[in-house]
Amino acid sequence: MEEKQNNIIFTDEEGLVTITLDRQPLNILSLEMLQDINERLAELQFRSDVKLIQFCANGDIFSAGLSMEQHNGEMAYHLINEFHRLFGLLHGIPIPILAVVQGPALGGACELVAYCDLAIAGEKAKFGQPEIKVGVFPTVATVLYPYIMGKKRAMELILTGTIISAKQALELNMINKVVPDASLESEAKNIIDALLAHSSVVVQYTKQALINSRLLEFTEALRTVEDIYLTQLLQTLDAQEGIRAFLEKRKAQWENK
Repeated sequence: MEEKQNNIIFTDEEGLVTITLDRQPLNILSLEMLQDINERLAELQFRSDVKLIQFCANGDIFSAGLSMEQHNGEMAYHLINEFHRLFGLLHGIPIPILAVVQGPALGGACELVAYCDLAIAGEKAKFGQPEIKVGVFPTVATVLYPYIMGKKRAMELILTGTIISAKQALELNMINKVVPDASLESEAKNIIDALLAHSSVVVQYTKQALINSRLLEFTEALRTVEDIYLTQLLQTLDAQEGIRAFLEKRKAQWENK
């Protein structure tokens, strides 16, 4: 099923939901686009059949970030509020999220890619937080980047507004992989196929365990992960089927339950 509204194309098929930015040439993120994305993400929180959410974009540029035209007065408040709501939803969704980046991802788009669970980029992709150059700062990056790349590197990237290559973004842990531009689609498909082969319920519980272990103190996180594993994951039909299939040396038959 494919649906388009406010320069966003939503595709929902066989466990994969794709959110495609289609406001060419720059794919600027407007308030209306963010609202539509957030509405869809809010619905996906309760979808046990979805195994992966993919963010991608049409054209030569992934996205140049948030709309500067809407950075004025009360509109700016609504824009930033909706942008922060996006990350709150991404944090709460147990479904893995993949970003496929074919060109520059700047400002808010760079933050989005860095926040995704998985991200793959073509060699021509560029990343950066140029907000400092126009008198503001990237709100999400100031919280996220020190964690994923360390304080000093985060300071340098945010305070200088430097635009970096895909290779540099890989070195800073902002993305998982850099591939030739011509291979981007096929490499993304490899990741998608790998995740779609798993049980959705097992994948979702696994992501929850990973997120909890990242954000909580180690001992508390370990107790939380143990609880998820023993009282939730192992009670699912697919976890039980997976164990049986391994012992019986056969391919598991997932029921997504």
